Amino acid sequence: MGASKVGKKLTMRGKVEVRRFKEDDTSSLVPFLRSTFDALGHDFLPASKDSDIGEIATTYGGNDGAFFVAGTDAGICGCVGLRRFSEGIAEMKRLYVSDGFRGGGLGRALCSKAIGEARRLGFQTLRLDTTRRSVSALALFRDLGFYEIARYNDDPFAEVFMEYRGISKQVEGSQD
Repeated sequence: MGASKVGKKLTMRGKVEVRRFKEDDTSSLVPFLRSTFDALGHDFLPASKDSDIGEIATTYGGNDGAFFVAGTDAGICGCVGLRRFSEGIAEMKRLYVSDGFRGGGLGRALCSKAIGEARRLGFQTLRLDTTRRSVSALALFRDLGFYEIARYNDDPFAEVFMEYRGISKQVEGSQD
């Protein structure tokens, strides 16, 4: 699956490309996440709760999943991960978009990429968790067809749990 270009609004901010993570992206991904977490008022702790970032190939790629980054010539401006949760169920993790790229369709493009990959891998259901403070993300998830479900994991930071069962359908705006 190749890289995809995203909407016109984003191209005004520079050419944005969504593509699979490569190991040499780590040196750009970590500062991007640290900056994004700071902007959200969260601590980025790669030695503990965020340790999956140091093991993307295993946590995502080696677990019937994938990790995607969005970037410009200036560096990474977004990311999303997909990993197997259980038989037939995948989990979308780590959807982040930098402040300067929010509102232009990049979050939708990243979600569409993850949903398309879940479809390609044969999953029937996609789950995610988030916080109530992620108002824009919650609106996007609902618009894509996610709906709230009961808690399905023990993540102490998660407040909202959602599921999407339309994996076999094409997502509007999807380029996969």
